[in-house]
Amino acid sequence: MVIKHLVNNAKEAITGGGKIKIITNNYGSRIDLVIADNGKGLPPLMIKKIFIPFYTTKETSSGLGLAIAQKVIQCHNGSIEVDSEQGGRTVFYYLAACR
Repeated sequence: MVIKHLVNNAKEAITGGGKIKIITNNYGSRIDLVIADNGKGLPPLMIKKIFIPFYTTKETSSGLGLAIAQKVIQCHNGSIEVDSEQGGRTVFYYLAACR
């Protein structure tokens, strides 16, 4: 469910010939998942709000996808971070603890 929401978010952010990159790493005690897109990027104020339930800038979005993803990740003792450059790229880092 987490990957679905993060990939859908990236898909909605790109236009035309945009690209989504998915990278995974297994470090034994944790797994890292990076989902990056080359969409238009996010301004700093928006980054602070994107995990708030029902916050959206899209006409056809519920604003729940990223909030759900964050909650599921936290329930599994993981964390999620976002790095974005306005006019450039957005990268979500999903860090999960392994059992």
